[in-house]
Amino acid sequence: MYNAIGIDADIGCNCGTGMPIIAEKDTGKWCWWHGERKTQTWFLKSQLSHEATKHNLHFLQEPIPFELQASKRALFASTDFLDFNHAVLPVFFNGSRCKWGCLASQQPPIIVTYASWKAATRWLDDLARMTVHTIDRRLQHPWGVAHENDTLRNMADIALRIAEDTSIKLNLHVRICAGMMENTEINQYFCDHVEGAFWNIDSWEFEKMMYAYIQNIQNQAHFFQQ
Repeated sequence: MYNAIGIDADIGCNCGTGMPIIAEKDTGKWCWWHGERKTQTWFLKSQLSHEATKHNLHFLQEPIPFELQASKRALFASTDFLDFNHAVLPVFFNGSRCKWGCLASQQPPIIVTYASWKAATRWLDDLARMTVHTIDRRLQHPWGVAHENDTLRNMADIALRIAEDTSIKLNLHVRICAGMMENTEINQYFCDHVEGAFWNIDSWEFEKMMYAYIQNIQNQAHFFQQ
């Protein structure tokens, strides 16, 4: 029997995946699962503290039951990102029940579970897509947006990092440029983030996408003001 006790991940990005740190029941030995080598390295508890400092490992406040499989990934998200999207944590992944733990020492707290790579990727894409819709709702109410620009941009950046679906990424880029940036910043942003990632979209095409989005947001805002 194994219990997950933590994750090897950059939790500073607020949402994503990492490799599990697991504990073997009744032996007193802990394991850090090295994903890049697909091997297991076992440590005594006294030894693991050094590894935690060296590799920036994060331990769970609540251990999660864990199946010892190379295909499993640690899946995590900060509570403020989940709250922004009004996201409900799934109870099942691919028909298997999952349990969520917490890195309560982090602020905001980080919620963690374990899932297959396919299930984790699908859930992260769903969260990124939800972020697109949440941003749209916020931008449709211009009287409440001015003070939210930093929050919207931060959430959009998180969604960009976790999305695998390129259409979601493109929609996020459009919303960042059309709703969260000054005109003088847009060309540089396009060159830095869009041009290389979307070879079939030139600056004119991207500008048309922005214009169509702005028109839609203005029409929606006018509707809500009536």
